[in-house]
Amino acid sequence: MKGVCLYKKGGRIRYQFNEPSGDEIVSDGKTLYIYIARLNAVGKQDLTLNKSNKSGPIFSNFTDEGLSRIFRKYHYKFDSIEQPQTSSKDGRKYFVLNLEQREKIGGFETMLLYVDAQTYFIQKAVASDGRGKETTIEFSNLEINPDLEDGQFNFHIGGNAKIINNPLVSEQ
Repeated sequence: MKGVCLYKKGGRIRYQFNEPSGDEIVSDGKTLYIYIARLNAVGKQDLTLNKSNKSGPIFSNFTDEGLSRIFRKYHYKFDSIEQPQTSSKDGRKYFVLNLEQREKIGGFETMLLYVDAQTYFIQKAVASDGRGKETTIEFSNLEINPDLEDGQFNFHIGGNAKIINNPLVSEQ
């Protein structure tokens, strides 16, 4: 997967993918939309519902809440004693954290987070689910504190796209 990611405080996020082309993940902080172009389908989730979500919000206004959620859901440790590690790919230094899900409840069971040793930003995440499917996300060309308009985080559903509400948190 390749594309562009925009993030703004308040849980606003937009991923526009060019591989696979047309796919999007968009949140205005209240609703999360996941559009899969090849299926012409939109997954929709209300982020304000707290019905059965005891672990807290997926996106948070505060970094410490997001970190607290990760620490509650995952065991964490450094990947090795030698930290930071130097990447053979780009020569940069990273702290590598190994996270393992405390309870196997689905989703990503393990994650490796590569944290830049100078900026402390996560540059790469490698996650695996219970079936061994691996997902890698790499961030590059980071731009800190750009001026982003709130309208960039609105999702516009195409007229014939199928909308599927997340049944695990939906009130319907």
